[in-house]
Amino acid sequence: MKWWLTDEIITAAQKLMHQHFPNMEGFQPPTLGKLHSGFDVHRDAFVQIINVKNIHWCVVSTVGCETG
Repeated sequence: MKWWLTDEIITAAQKLMHQHFPNMEGFQPPTLGKLHSGFDVHRDAFVQIINVKNIHWCVVSTVGCETG
């Protein structure tokens, strides 16, 4: 039996992460990436989990990056 991570599970995990890191931006539902409007733009440090081609989950982050 194969078990896949769904967008609902990823969203729930991001909500837990946001509770532990309330000043961190991002943590938007991964389904927003498939919409024409896409994700909100963030100027401060953020973490976002995205889905690639419906088969991979990737994390994008600016934590530790210089602004500019």
